[in-house]
Amino acid sequence: MAIATSKWIESDGGPLMVASGSVAPAWSGTRPSKRPAEASDYRRACAIRDDVGTVSIGVADALILGDEPDSTTVIASEGDIFLVRRRCADSEDALRSKLHPALTCLPFMHACSFRTVPGDHFLFDSAYPWDEVEEAIKLWLPASIYSVATAHFAPDTSLSVLVHRLRRM
Repeated sequence: MAIATSKWIESDGGPLMVASGSVAPAWSGTRPSKRPAEASDYRRACAIRDDVGTVSIGVADALILGDEPDSTTVIASEGDIFLVRRRCADSEDALRSKLHPALTCLPFMHACSFRTVPGDHFLFDSAYPWDEVEEAIKLWLPASIYSVATAHFAPDTSLSVLVHRLRRM
């Protein structure tokens, strides 16, 4: 059974990211980096050229949703977490009715590993320092290492989503 949030998060143009609540306070967004000779955290996020990748925040990684600033939601299903990035859809109802039956059968390809701290995580716009984040989706990740795999789902011309699956390693 799939459990989904009805909330979608938007970006102001930069990549969205997932970070543990225990390390998110160290995220400085577009502010100058706290580490000498390093680009801002936002620039590090923007340097991810693939659909998904990671950057370090202290003892954990942040998962960066690169390429396009798609509207994104979270679905938990059978132990996996899915980050669903809407490229185009006539409606949310159409997206959900077509995606849910196909979700566990998509041809996922390994993209990266995500090293984190078990507990609450937040999906938010990487441009903002953590103390200025106004919109986020909260998700629970019980493990510390995840395999991240990606699949594109476009069953017809009216629907296209990019799905990232987080699976415990």
